[in-house]
Amino acid sequence: MASKLWHTYMLGVSAPMSSQAEQIEVELADVQSVEQLHELLAEWLEFPHYYGKNWDAFWDIITEPYRLPHLLRFTGWTAFQRRLPEAAQQLQELLRDAPSHYSYIDCSFEYA
Repeated sequence: MASKLWHTYMLGVSAPMSSQAEQIEVELADVQSVEQLHELLAEWLEFPHYYGKNWDAFWDIITEPYRLPHLLRFTGWTAFQRRLPEAAQQLQELLRDAPSHYSYIDCSFEYA
């Protein structure tokens, strides 16, 4: 029986996923800019080197088959949302819309 993968990533900790994980927890409380957010998401979710670090590129990558884990949990959400409300809204909207556009995306999202 294969064991479930559980990854916890915090700001400044480099341990990207090596296969489709069951769950990933991402700490956003210390994210200071949209650029930093894109850098961290690229690392945490093992985006390819050509990732353009913008919302259009984010959409293109997250809608690839098997790119996202089964559960993506964001902690520190309230602090992140206060600091970068537009980025928080954009991130939430894209993650909400992806599974409704592509039935092969089997990912749930939590914001704590």
